[in-house]
Amino acid sequence: MMLPALADAAGAGSNFETMRCFRLPAMVLTLLAGCGPTGGKLPPPDGAGGAPSPPVIDFELPPTLSPPSGDNAPKPPDESNNCGVVKQAVARKASDVLVVLDRSHFMFSAKTDGESVDLRGDTDAPTFRPLWDEVISALQKTVVSQPVGLRWGALVYPVTSAEIPATLSGVLQSGCATESVASTPAIPLGSLDSVAFADALAKVERVKRGDPVPNGGDFWRPVALAVTRGTNILLEAKGPQDQFMILVASQPPTCRNTEGNYESRAIVKQEAVDAVLAARMKGIQTFVMGVAAVLDGGGPDDTAVEFFNQMAEAGGRARPSGLKFYAPEKGLAVTESFGSIANMAMSCRFPLSSLPPDAGNVLVRFGGQDVTRDDKQANGWSFSPDGKTIELWGAACDAVRASTKDTLDVYFGCPGETIVVL
Repeated sequence: MMLPALADAAGAGSNFETMRCFRLPAMVLTLLAGCGPTGGKLPPPDGAGGAPSPPVIDFELPPTLSPPSGDNAPKPPDESNNCGVVKQAVARKASDVLVVLDRSHFMFSAKTDGESVDLRGDTDAPTFRPLWDEVISALQKTVVSQPVGLRWGALVYPVTSAEIPATLSGVLQSGCATESVASTPAIPLGSLDSVAFADALAKVERVKRGDPVPNGGDFWRPVALAVTRGTNILLEAKGPQDQFMILVASQPPTCRNTEGNYESRAIVKQEAVDAVLAARMKGIQTFVMGVAAVLDGGGPDDTAVEFFNQMAEAGGRARPSGLKFYAPEKGLAVTESFGSIANMAMSCRFPLSSLPPDAGNVLVRFGGQDVTRDDKQANGWSFSPDGKTIELWGAACDAVRASTKDTLDVYFGCPGETIVVL
């Protein structure tokens, strides 16, 4: 309780350092005589010769507590002060795509008025685009339209006469020897960005009339060996990324034996199917495009269709209905086929640089929008079986594939802590 004498003492020239004081009983004053800023000295008398006033002991009362304000006020939780929350910008792992491209005579031929026209290097040929030009043009458009998410490479088969030693020419004329397909790609995997890759495609050597290898009217197509070579090229670059081949073939394979006779077509076809299946067993799926599997009258070449259907199913990327393989005839259809394949090859897998402290408290965002967790893998995100990768499914994956943005924002929260993103 504040006593009235407090005001009198303060107004009488007192040297007290604070106004928050109590006047205490004499017994207590005696015990506390050494306390206070005056060091226990008695104040001077009120007047000359007068009796000294009782000592007054001053001490601070605890300050009144009030919530901090201004710069010291607590902030609402956000990305910067969310206790325990870690944010990662997780980049998508680009898929490897190796185009295994047929360069046999069928790719440089066209038909007009029922007459076969060879367009290999002719300057006076009719104004018909050979399949090779259709394919190269469509592939260029596709690659440039997919600037992120894919690492492209190209392997061309069979070799041309300019690509092999002259001493092997006779051997190669007699069969599909190991030298008939190069062991290195025409365009190394992932070595160029999309624009440079498209430019390099235009510079891939065309076969010309008079080349003894691979053309000379022998229909030489070593498909099985080309697929095996492509598999080896991809395996050399194997990592956590998805890997695919796009096999572009004009017709089923043919090879001639050392006696100059064609090998059994059933045998070489089965070898090609087995090669695609072997690649799939090693984690490499194959899209199959049969660009000359349709006859002039518009009907299918039943023999070619059966073969390419088997190849597509063995490769693990068969179409769901109708023809199992892609069978574009020309122009826009070729471009659309490549575009569809490229879209499916794009990965929706995002490897994490570190693991969350609580796998049940993770927030995933793409383009500023939350992505719903869906462990049933229908539409949303889930962890890979080892917990080291975020995988997107359904419409969530489609949104990533349709975007040029290549990262997810992933937030890790501590157990029991709410993740807040403003």
